[in-house]
Amino acid sequence: VADFDLPIASIQVGMGLFSVVMMGAGAGVGVLLDRFSIRWIMASGALVMTLSFLVMSVADHPWQLAILFGVGAAAGTAMAGPLAASTVVARWFETKRGLAMGLSAMGPPVGGLLLTPVAGWLLAEVGWRDTLQVFACATFVLAPACLFVVRNSPEEVGQAMDGGVPSDRDPGHTEEAEEWSAGRILRSRSFWFLALGVGIVFGLGGGWNANSARSSATRKTLSCSRSAPAPASRCRA
Repeated sequence: VADFDLPIASIQVGMGLFSVVMMGAGAGVGVLLDRFSIRWIMASGALVMTLSFLVMSVADHPWQLAILFGVGAAAGTAMAGPLAASTVVARWFETKRGLAMGLSAMGPPVGGLLLTPVAGWLLAEVGWRDTLQVFACATFVLAPACLFVVRNSPEEVGQAMDGGVPSDRDPGHTEEAEEWSAGRILRSRSFWFLALGVGIVFGLGGGWNANSARSSATRKTLSCSRSAPAPASRCRA
């Protein structure tokens, strides 16, 4: 924000757009996950994030950052993030699905906890443009990782759910989960309660991560300015 002479509060404009776009993209991504390869969708999402971060690193205007982060990075996150991960878990686990979902859900908060100080350190050491390029490299690595690690369903590797073999299941077992249409979901009161709760949690978490990373970089800059002269690269936020 210092490069564009903007208040720190303006960061929340991009964060707000990110949340809205990610929420809207989730419905479309959900349809894609049901029809196409999950791992290819996740890999594509990682590449979208990579491209968004790279272009952000050379942006000249605040509105470019807002669009690239609020739209590009949000769409990539919707494709490669928690929605896709929970879909994979639901296809692979049945008896311990709750535990698997819980462990999967730990990814975003743990990642935010670990990456926030790293982002703050990078902002103080190399500046925000180089920091975005580092993040672009990190997300680029996720694309081949998704292709090599993720499998759409246990049937792809000759297994049944929970790691069993197909013959372990009763051949006469044909019970299927009830399908909900998009309209029925939107009319469900439970859906809106869950959406509101998740939205509040993600909003608070996103706001905390955005401001704490910036605060870490600001403290580092102030510390440099109050101490003996230091190289400019180490005191740049």
